[in-house]
Amino acid sequence: MTKLTKLGTAKKIYDGFVTKVILVFLKFAVLILTAKLFGAEGRGIYVAILTFVGMSINLATFGLGDSLLQRLAKRGYAPKNYTAFLGASIFVISLIGLAGLHAFLYFQHNQEITFISFWIMNLLIPFSVTELLTSLCLRGLGYHYLVNRVSIFSRVFLISFLLLAFFIKVENLDYLVIWYFLTTLITSLIFVFLFLHVNAYPVSLGKFFTRFKILLWRGLQIHPINILMEFENRFDVMLLIYFASSSNLGVYVTGVSFAQAGFYVSNSITAILTTDFGKETAVKASQIAIKGQQYAIASVTLVSFINSFVAIGIVYFILGSDFYLCIPIMLILVFGIIADASTRIIASWSKGQLESRFFIKISIITWFFNFFVCLSALLLLGTIGLAVGSTIGYIFRALIYLRVFRSKSGNYDNIIPTRAIYIELIKKIISLLRQTLFAILQASKQKLKVLF
Repeated sequence: MTKLTKLGTAKKIYDGFVTKVILVFLKFAVLILTAKLFGAEGRGIYVAILTFVGMSINLATFGLGDSLLQRLAKRGYAPKNYTAFLGASIFVISLIGLAGLHAFLYFQHNQEITFISFWIMNLLIPFSVTELLTSLCLRGLGYHYLVNRVSIFSRVFLISFLLLAFFIKVENLDYLVIWYFLTTLITSLIFVFLFLHVNAYPVSLGKFFTRFKILLWRGLQIHPINILMEFENRFDVMLLIYFASSSNLGVYVTGVSFAQAGFYVSNSITAILTTDFGKETAVKASQIAIKGQQYAIASVTLVSFINSFVAIGIVYFILGSDFYLCIPIMLILVFGIIADASTRIIASWSKGQLESRFFIKISIITWFFNFFVCLSALLLLGTIGLAVGSTIGYIFRALIYLRVFRSKSGNYDNIIPTRAIYIELIKKIISLLRQTLFAILQASKQKLKVLF
């Protein structure tokens, strides 16, 4: 087998950023095609299905994914074999995830989920768990670029169906759900193959329970923060799933999808830093966290600014009047997304430095605050009010997290990006665009030479 190589930290961040930019465009393609094919109502049902599956899995992981990532990042190829542990984790989490899925579905009556989609949701759980855990293990071993490539492939594979469905006018949402399952199935199998290839250890049950105890303990320290943040980030969508029609949900989540383009930027930074925080001393880690917050806030601000113009054009010239309301929703949520960039870096720092326990009480407070603000705003002002409430929740949580971070790390440096950082990022974006255009032109010239 060919030896797979690793990238350095700088190249990993660059590769991750480029991947996220590509994924943003592919996500917009999925958004446009699903909205055009199935309308606001169909898009609402589709998002509800994915939300139920995602929430069920996140509840069931007990932090084992992050725990595995950190363990492998810290020890690499040390004489440890986690293949058996990974397989057992997938099995147990899948069972708990299925139980969680049925609990979510039992209490919801607003979304019209068909019999076929219901069973596909059940099948999605184990393969989504496999995809999640194996991709995190690969990241922990340093193969971020492999995960990035497969992520792009899976999104392109999904878009290929949507394009075909658009041209032959497929209007049954069940076909999209089935194709999404096939995409998840293939992606999970690729990740399993890659993990077994780079791990290079046979399955072993030796010291299984010792590892289980260590990783579960670490996972349980991380899991409360993950769950609380996950619920806070999805409060608005969950409320609409249970209290609003599929059409209103479809319009709102379209605005959310546009606004969340900034999430991809902060995620590309945290995906790398999560593995680095655990390797550094407390002082060094806090310095990296400050720098990470500055660059995350600046990057999300720039991307959100550019993205807003793109989103407005897509809504007015492609999606039509049924989706006009998603524009003010997006513009309101952008401010919350920018504030959340700081929160994500701090959460990543707390996981790497095993400081998550200090954020649990704070997260519970912000969880209840966000819930009551979002619910009150929804009842008083509808979907626009829900966007306002969600943004207030993001900003409140970011301020509280920053205060705790400064208290625990002793680092009170400014997290507001300087003008120099914005200029640096703009230059890098321009340079990236030039390199991309140059590569396209070179490829075109080569093809022309072959043809003529």
